[in-house]
Amino acid sequence: MVEGIHEFSVGQLACVAVNDGCAFPDLERVRTIYPDIPEDELRTALDSLPEGGGAFCYNTLYLKNARLLVDTGHGPTSEQHGHMLRRLAQVGVAPEDVAVIFISHAHGDHVGGLTDAEGKRIFPNARYVMGQREWQYWMHEAEGLPEDYLTSIRRKLNSMEGSLALVEPGDEIVPGVTAVEAYGHTPGHMGLMIESGGEKLLHIVDALHMLIQVMDPNKSPRFDTLKELSPVTRRRLLQRAVDENLLVYAYHLPFPPLGRVTTAGSGFAWQPV
Repeated sequence: MVEGIHEFSVGQLACVAVNDGCAFPDLERVRTIYPDIPEDELRTALDSLPEGGGAFCYNTLYLKNARLLVDTGHGPTSEQHGHMLRRLAQVGVAPEDVAVIFISHAHGDHVGGLTDAEGKRIFPNARYVMGQREWQYWMHEAEGLPEDYLTSIRRKLNSMEGSLALVEPGDEIVPGVTAVEAYGHTPGHMGLMIESGGEKLLHIVDALHMLIQVMDPNKSPRFDTLKELSPVTRRRLLQRAVDENLLVYAYHLPFPPLGRVTTAGSGFAWQPV
């Protein structure tokens, strides 16, 4: 068993959950992520989680059959994260093996691994897929962000030039994999529906970040761009998972980030798989 690697299947699709790293924030750090939640409420929510349930992880996804990588992690930036390439190599996947990269949204922990420190593409044979709305936002509309951060993100996105396809929700990325509208965390944030052999996996990416948001979908982190829309999207996706009994993958939940969702009071409960 390889650390930070969890292999599973969806029908005939061989899938690999790849952990790029994890953080284990204390209460003070969680308060900075959710500044609008009263401290006593936040403490109660965190205390109700199982051991390790407060982890904040970064989990990319690789579909072996399709040679499809979903997001690229931070890139090799620190001991805490940047482990994706090394862990993929341990299960026999080299950068040149990746044929398609789907970018759910353009935050640094999702596009950081597109290029190396010199700005060179890490995945030389890949074609790239990203939502039209997300591209438009980052390249032409984003405002109020630190200039150096925005410049860095645009540099990452420009690295895909010549190999990039822009898509809309419902478009097929590869056979059996379609883009799912999940706007709110960013204006063009998208997830994926993965289907094979009558089985389905809903990848909700950053529609939520911690298990406390499963319990109460109204809890939003400070880095959700559209704060009125993101809770609506979160609840809609979780309810869909319940209604269709979907296997769910969530980028930031504790590794491996696979589970099923059930209703619990006015919110939901996460059942790890």
